[in-house]
Formats: sequence, structure tokens, C-alpha cells
Amino acid sequence: MVTGDESALRALQASRIIQLNKVISDIANCTRKRDVNKVLEAHYETESERQRETHKAGIRIRDSNNRDKG
Repeated sequence: MVTGDESALRALQASRIIQLNKVISDIANCTRKRDVNKVLEAHYETESERQRETHKAGIRIRDSNNRDKG
């Protein structure tokens, strides 16, 4: 049975995968290095904001070594 925490974590992971796919697509469509830098800067700002929201929500994400991530 999936708990509420597991469900929230899965939703968060799905959201991140969708966001990364968008970043990859945006980079693939760039024609200049300057455009790639703008895409990466926007992604970094979005990811930093997402990490703050995750922290506020009290969701702890751990890596494979059981250390906190984000």
C-alpha cells in the first residue's frame, strides 16, 4: 500500500522528470550558446525555488546513500 508520503514523493519525482524533459527539449532547440545559458539559468532558478518549497513542505528527499538531497 502506498502511504501519503510515498504518494507525495512520487508526484514530486514525476514533476521533476517533466521539468527536466522540458529543459532538455529547450536546449535541443537552442541555436546559440548564449541561448543554452539562458535556459540553464532559468532552470537553476526554478529548481532552487522547488527545493525551497520542498523544504517548507517538510518532504525529505534522500539519495541512494540515505543522505539528504535538496
